[in-house]
Amino acid sequence: MEHVIELPESGSFKVVQIYAGGLPHLPFDYPGHYHRDILKDFLTKKNIPFETKKMMGNVLPLSKGEEYEVVGMGNLYVMGEELKFSGDSFDYGLRINKDHIEKCKPFFKNKNLEITIG
Repeated sequence: MEHVIELPESGSFKVVQIYAGGLPHLPFDYPGHYHRDILKDFLTKKNIPFETKKMMGNVLPLSKGEEYEVVGMGNLYVMGEELKFSGDSFDYGLRINKDHIEKCKPFFKNKNLEITIG
């Protein structure tokens, strides 16, 4: 099965940058969600085992497990063929990872995207 990174059509999103199965992934959700929830949903849907830690009353999936590693978190803004990555995650202390975005490019359906990292 071919690996394709799905992107939203337009809008603002929170995004998690993760490697799993030797491939880059870019799960996202609307700004009302937390990075920890986006990560947990991704790992659960892919049947990837993970451990958690409790921090400030919240349960967070660890940023690294045997089958995955989170390398960045932040925000994604999509408008047409323009992608803007920025920001970070307070819970995890991670920022957008430029190298991961470069590794995602071959897996985007649209090869004409204009990508900026702020």
